[in-house]
Amino acid sequence: MQARNTLIHIVYEGKDISRDIAPFLLTFSFTDNEGGKADDLALTLEDKNLAWLLDWTPSKSDTITASIIKSDGDQLTTLPCGTFSVDQIDYSCPPSVLTLKAASSAITTKARREKHTRSWENVTLRGVLSDLAAENGLSLFMDSAGHGVLERVEQVEQSDLEFMKALCEDYGQAVKIQAGQVIVYDLEEYEAKTSAAKITREDKRLLSWKFSTKTAKTYKGARVKYHDPVKHEDYEAEDLDDYQEGSEEWLEIHERVESQGDAQRVAHKRLHEANRREVTGSVTLIGDVRFLAGVNVDLEDFGNFSGKYSITKATHKVDSSGYTTTLELSQGKTSKGVAKKRKKSRKTPGSTGTLYYEGDRHY
Repeated sequence: MQARNTLIHIVYEGKDISRDIAPFLLTFSFTDNEGGKADDLALTLEDKNLAWLLDWTPSKSDTITASIIKSDGDQLTTLPCGTFSVDQIDYSCPPSVLTLKAASSAITTKARREKHTRSWENVTLRGVLSDLAAENGLSLFMDSAGHGVLERVEQVEQSDLEFMKALCEDYGQAVKIQAGQVIVYDLEEYEAKTSAAKITREDKRLLSWKFSTKTAKTYKGARVKYHDPVKHEDYEAEDLDDYQEGSEEWLEIHERVESQGDAQRVAHKRLHEANRREVTGSVTLIGDVRFLAGVNVDLEDFGNFSGKYSITKATHKVDSSGYTTTLELSQGKTSKGVAKKRKKSRKTPGSTGTLYYEGDRHY
């Protein structure tokens, strides 16, 4: 399929069907999600001759490998979307349309659905994740500093994917399964990385935008309290978010920790995870293959919403009107602090009202 100098390359069950499918393809959509959620793919196919219904009916679990190839003059840039397994087939009429939805095949059915109960003792986080990766035929890439020895880790009636996600969240990590790897990274470390691009309000690539800030489910601070019945030790720790405003509520955490340092780590990481959704945004741009989940962008000239954001979800869509990229964004702690200092220095008439703005630009 070609739209505005954009080509979709599709391999279905090992066969290149890019040219065969082009006359039928109405919409192509690829969504790259932040760690913990599978990437997904969707194809909408026109079927006025009923060929897809009667002769070419796809099957669930069939594989699709796709790429987006964009031409900018003499330069070609490619976004490899990955390999996906068809998990939903929809057909509607009139008009006759087939929709295929697929999830990343890197996450196996076994990892998603089989539940296990087991435990590890005197093991590192890397050790537990390495065991789980190997059991599911994957390798482990841990792009973070790691942690010390854990006295005990328990998986109780959870799938391996569910357990890995929950365990990593406890340590402020995100987990993503891609290209045969379990990829683990620290959310705060990634938020601190250099931004890949700058987007301004007058940017000719910008089609629409929306931002919001909230106090619901955000917290002034976090408290951890735990009594160890074996060691007969009490562990208490607090962490404050100096940049959060509006909420006086505390996040109360009552769960097993192994030391005073562990309690402090849990308070900090859980507070960060809760408050990173305080300031969020969404921008839709003319299609750009550079943008994926985990990448940072700088937004300028958006008033109090200007600053550095992390992409939590990137959706690349190609249809008859062209190629667009929609980014869902959240603002990290440091950037929130800069924005709030800027806000305090500005004079605003009357009440602040609701902090929710959106705009549209079409070219």
